Amino acid sequence: MDSLINLVYDVKSIKKVSSQILENTLPIMKTLTTDDNYIVDMVIEKLEFKANIDKSGILNQLRAISLNLIDDARKILKEIDVFAKSVTTNSGIESKIKECPFLTQVWFGDFYADLESHKAIKQLNNDLIDMLKLSTEDAIIDKCVGNFA
Repeated sequence: MDSLINLVYDVKSIKKVSSQILENTLPIMKTLTTDDNYIVDMVIEKLEFKANIDKSGILNQLRAISLNLIDDARKILKEIDVFAKSVTTNSGIESKIKECPFLTQVWFGDFYADLESHKAIKQLNNDLIDMLKLSTEDAIIDKCVGNFA
């Protein structure tokens, strides 16, 4: 019974954290429309070597970082309710592979090599919490600077 309670907790946490990642990252992504904006300028300001800076390259890198966060969160949010119902009611996660391909890959150990079932879901939750820390403007800027360093 405790393991089911822990699984429910982790699934709820995954949903909440994924939502928070979207809430944080979507507004940032919306500002990344042109290379003439303050976020690109902040990256340039933090770069040690400022010669031959390609603002469009920085913009593309910022977009890629943001988009990765958004895509993962959206994918999870699209699948989480069906996945949660199937694992908590024992209705057969195998039959839900088409409806929640990413989360079933996690569950069956395809995503985390040494982990499966609840341990893999717990690891996904931990990874999402780490991603949440990266879903701030400052963290995205720092990651972009690191990619150009």
